[in-house]
Amino acid sequence: ECLAEEKSVYILDEITTDLDLYAREGLLSFLRRETEEKGATIFYATHIFDHLAEWATHVLYFSQAKVAKCCRMDELVEYQEKLKAGVRCPLYSLMKEWV
Repeated sequence: ECLAEEKSVYILDEITTDLDLYAREGLLSFLRRETEEKGATIFYATHIFDHLAEWATHVLYFSQAKVAKCCRMDELVEYQEKLKAGVRCPLYSLMKEWV
């Protein structure tokens, strides 16, 4: 169970970095429910991409303190190509290319 108060917008920076697998899974489940059931918006800065692609709707990528990419996941051509090619972790793979 998450101790956070329910909000309509969450701004999170590396919130799962030091969590164990169970705590991370619980927090991500809470956030997913917030978006799917309550329409919350989540801005989530992270370097850990597993389990995010299934429910992320947009990608915002910064490089050199500037927005380098901002689009919907379904409009992210490079990601869609990796999905079609059967790449195991397409979002992680794409982010590795960008950095």
